[in-house]
Amino acid sequence: MIEANGWVLKKDGFYQKDDQELSLNIQTHEAFIEKRRIAEVIVEQLREVGINATTRALAGFTWTDNKAFGKFEAVIDWDACGSINEPWFTLNRYTNQFWRPIDERAPSNNNFVRWQGEKADQYSELVARIGVLPLGDAEILPLVVETINYFVTNKW
Repeated sequence: MIEANGWVLKKDGFYQKDDQELSLNIQTHEAFIEKRRIAEVIVEQLREVGINATTRALAGFTWTDNKAFGKFEAVIDWDACGSINEPWFTLNRYTNQFWRPIDERAPSNNNFVRWQGEKADQYSELVARIGVLPLGDAEILPLVVETINYFVTNKW
């Protein structure tokens, strides 16, 4: 996929296109060793496939502020909630109602990834359908499966 988009693997083991190296910097919270370890594993995996990835641990306030204002290439967090009995809360975090432009604070870390557009609109509509159903409703599981499949298989 990388090479199909015009990137060429150089002798140093990293991809390059138009004099630009393919790289990614992942920000982590300095106080959360788990987040730092996750980032280190991802960096190692990306470097193995030719992406010059790095990670940087930031002071808590800086990390939180960067996330809120969209000032990052990549970030490790666990803000997706991971709800088990209430999937709507997790899914709702990425709906377009929370979209804000970069340099404007995302509300309560919701949609801090700044997902917007037609696909985000369709995703948001699915999540809204879940949101009006009572917990335990038989319609929730098929809608969650549809939403997750949509979320995972569509490009942001």
